[in-house]
Amino acid sequence: MCKDDDESFSLSRKRERTLGSESGQSQERQRRKQQESSSGSSRGDLNIGAFWDVLSEEWEESNHRLLVKFQEREGHCNVPFCHKEDGMNLGFWLNKQRHEKKTGKLNSTSEKRLKDVGVVWDALSEQWEGGYRCLVKFQQREGHSNVPVSHKEDGINLSRWLYTQRQRKKKGKLNVALQKRLEDIGVVWDVTSEQWEDSYRLLIKFQQREGHCNVPYHYREDETNLGLWLSDQRQRKKKGTLNGTLEKRLEDIGVVCSVLPLSEQWENNYRLLVKFQQRERHCNVSVTHREDEMFIGVWLNTQRQHKKRGRLDGTLEKRLEDIGVVWSLSSKNKRCKEDTKRI
Repeated sequence: MCKDDDESFSLSRKRERTLGSESGQSQERQRRKQQESSSGSSRGDLNIGAFWDVLSEEWEESNHRLLVKFQEREGHCNVPFCHKEDGMNLGFWLNKQRHEKKTGKLNSTSEKRLKDVGVVWDALSEQWEGGYRCLVKFQQREGHSNVPVSHKEDGINLSRWLYTQRQRKKKGKLNVALQKRLEDIGVVWDVTSEQWEDSYRLLIKFQQREGHCNVPYHYREDETNLGLWLSDQRQRKKKGTLNGTLEKRLEDIGVVCSVLPLSEQWENNYRLLVKFQQRERHCNVSVTHREDEMFIGVWLNTQRQHKKRGRLDGTLEKRLEDIGVVWSLSSKNKRCKEDTKRI
């Protein structure tokens, strides 16, 4: 029994060793496969990384070439953010370079290459300089810095840019050095005051030429609607909103602020009718005739209608008759025929 037990025990031990050996070999094979798999994955990652590095370099070079192309064509590197060059978003790329420079992530070689083609890292400062250059150009051409609303200079909305500077000045946010540069080329911060002064100067010009300040409502002087401006001053005087100093300046050159608008218009048209009569030797004004851009023919027809309905003031009626106005058109035509026969 002991011998049989020993043989049995021996066979059992052999089987265990055999199974252990096979298990160890299987585990070893698995470890080798895992190592090979891991090694292959690492090699794949390295290949993918190298691939992206190549793409990144090509992308940088392509955008740099496009930036050089843009600079040679436009004379600067101020690329708008959404600008595309040959289908590539050059503005976005340049903005990315500026961000990397700001955060210290842009390598020195790339920084130097961009600087060499004229890239300015502070874009806001460069935009200000661009607007200022356009304003200087406008001022040298026009003789002033009063930029009209919506005016664009070399593609830049100069009116909006100047408005922004005025708002920053008003809020105390405009740098003193920049403020002085703008003032040196004639920028006026209080636009309303400057516009008033401009119109006042035109009114003086009109008064010196015409001998009075009775400007027709629609009359324009140097492209400014001077009649409308003067009517506005009278309305402000009537409402008590006209500054006393300004009111005195208007009165000093002969403006009558208390004249009612309709009465003033009547006087303006009457003077034009007198001018017509002195030149033509009659008051038979065509309905479509304009005198100094005023339809005095239409106005005269209105006076006839007022007379017919009994609404024309007797004094005004007499003044019209004194310069030869005929109330009845049929009488006027009859008189014309008699004059023709006489001739």
